[in-house]
Amino acid sequence: MTQVAGGVFPDQVEGRIAAAPSSSSTLPSLVVRMLEYLRATEESRVLEIGTGTGYSTALRCHAVGEDVTTVEVDAEVSARAGMALAGAGYWPELVVGDGLAGHKEGGPYGRVIATCGVHTVPYGWVFQDGARWMVRQGGPVRLWDEITERLARWRTDGRPSAGRMRLHVGPGGQNLTWV
Repeated sequence: MTQVAGGVFPDQVEGRIAAAPSSSSTLPSLVVRMLEYLRATEESRVLEIGTGTGYSTALRCHAVGEDVTTVEVDAEVSARAGMALAGAGYWPELVVGDGLAGHKEGGPYGRVIATCGVHTVPYGWVFQDGARWMVRQGGPVRLWDEITERLARWRTDGRPSAGRMRLHVGPGGQNLTWV
């Protein structure tokens, strides 16, 4: 289910909708998988970007308690989600605003999860207080840690040129070295 900004209802549609979507409902099994990857506990403060219907927010509240802040750009969507959440007995902090900016007033957060699409990780999610790196990556593969470690090794080794780099890929994985 997808909403178009300003509200387009089925009886108003004749053919293809040309406007860009502003909100959509995520597949429930994906919501559950994202919650599992979040690895949040009752001690975790969670920032959710994209409240939508409130379904994923309710699951997070059920899993970690009500220390959840959820940011939705559309005031009407946020209001409907707030009513649904209250009806289910959950009272997270609902914020209407640009989720790309995060919500530093409620931070710092131990976990950030986005139910919207982004091309890059926004500054406000990582540097929640504007200065310090506040969030570590999650998920089954810790690519950012690997990149950080390799960058540190490259600097320690005198910043060798790309012409000196060798990548070996084999059954045991990959190994990047300098010659």
